Formats: sequence, structure tokens, C-alpha cells
Amino acid sequence: MSEKTEEFEAFRARMQAFHLPRTKELPNVGLYMDQVLGVLTDYLSPLEIGRRDDFITSSMINNYVKQGLIKPPKNKKYDKSQICYLIVICILKKVYAIGEIKTLLIVSSADKDRDELRDAYHSFCECIENALHAPSFPPIDWQEELLRPFGTALALSVGMKIYEQQIIALKTAMLAEMASEAQNKEIKQ
Repeated sequence: MSEKTEEFEAFRARMQAFHLPRTKELPNVGLYMDQVLGVLTDYLSPLEIGRRDDFITSSMINNYVKQGLIKPPKNKKYDKSQICYLIVICILKKVYAIGEIKTLLIVSSADKDRDELRDAYHSFCECIENALHAPSFPPIDWQEELLRPFGTALALSVGMKIYEQQIIALKTAMLAEMASEAQNKEIKQ
């Protein structure tokens, strides 16, 4: 087995063991920015390949607050729900632009209470873990995949992104229709 094949097999083993924290595993107290960065790095660094110094920074988090992706901290402390949002954002930004993530978060969290948001976050964690743990579909010859300039894994990721973009567009349209219907009901009353 070549050195690169062994390196890839070690990566696959890390992905098989990867676990995202559920809300009960996150700290019960508010965290300051440097603590948030430490928690995010601890949980998400196994997903990083190559450079790790720009994985997540305080400037990025501040920008996410300014852009409305997460709520501002209270007394400079971030709570569990904000950390959950940051975990989702950090994972999604590997594939999606921040504007797409904002739309996805708006669509996914519309009209959800705290428990529903927690359940949605847990579902997200489970889906990501399943995608990383599961054997690939269709089956991929990883040694052959390492030799190809563009392979099955790349094609699957592009295909899944295309499907998800369509789902986001449909959900956005559904929300707009619901808002329009609600507004029309108010006008009639």
C-alpha cells in the first residue's frame, strides 16, 4: 500500500469515527469568543484538510453576527444555540457560499420553536455523520479514485449540491407563498 493510500485510509478511519456534539454535550454556560473558537476547533478540526489556521476566526464569527446568520452574543457570551448555528455554518461553508447558507438557515428555521430547532440541529448532525460514516454510494474504488483527476466523489458532491440548491429554492418559494397568504388573510380581515 502506498504512503498516500495509507494516508487516505487513515482519513477514512477518522471520518468513520467522526461525531458532532449534540446540544447536551455542549457547555451549559455562555462562552466567550476565545472559548467558542476552542470548542469549534475541537469538534470540527477532524474535517479540515491542509491549513487549519483560518478554519474559524473571531472575525468570521463577528461577520456572521453582522450578516444575521447568528444572534449577537449576550454580555459577550455565546450560548448553545449560537454554537450549534456556528457548527452548521462551519460545515456548510465547505460547500456553500455564505449567502446560500443564510438562505438555508432562514428557510430551515422558519416558524420553529426552540425544541424544533434543537431537533433540526440533531438531525443535521446525524445526516452529516451518516454521510461521513457510510460506505460510499455508488461503491468507489478509493485507490482508483486517488489516481483520477475528477472522480466519483467529486461528481456526487456536485450532484448533491445541485439537488440541495433546488430544494432550498423550493422551500424559499413555499415560505414566500405562505407569507403572501398570511398577508392576504390579514388584509381581508
